Amino acid sequence: MTTTTDVSRRDAFALIAGAATGLLAPGSETPAEEKTISPAKFDYDAVIVGGGPSGLSAALVLGRSCRKVLVCDEGKPRNHASPAVHSDFSRDGIKPAELFTVGREQLEPYGVEFRDARVTDAKKVESVRPEG
Repeated sequence: MTTTTDVSRRDAFALIAGAATGLLAPGSETPAEEKTISPAKFDYDAVIVGGGPSGLSAALVLGRSCRKVLVCDEGKPRNHASPAVHSDFSRDGIKPAELFTVGREQLEPYGVEFRDARVTDAKKVESVRPEG
């Protein structure tokens, strides 16, 4: 019987890198198979302000690159009254609400996180944590 566990791409790469490090480091006190890698749960490589077409596209590129991404979106798109979104390669003419739903669904496999938030200020920091 085979058991499978859902592991994100980011965690899989971290596990592979950790195992390889253990295998290649002579004199390691802990065998590679006993090492566990647990990436920080609340640190982000990128915080994207806005979950519109550009924000979702940026989140997709970063998520597929195994980056930990947080998208902050107020949920009030400027184009909500528009009958359709154009200039999108595969979904030209799609309704804005449908594009956002499809975009978020496509980001699920990459572990991109969303926060209902209005960003009013930003500054450069070393790390971002949801608890402040």
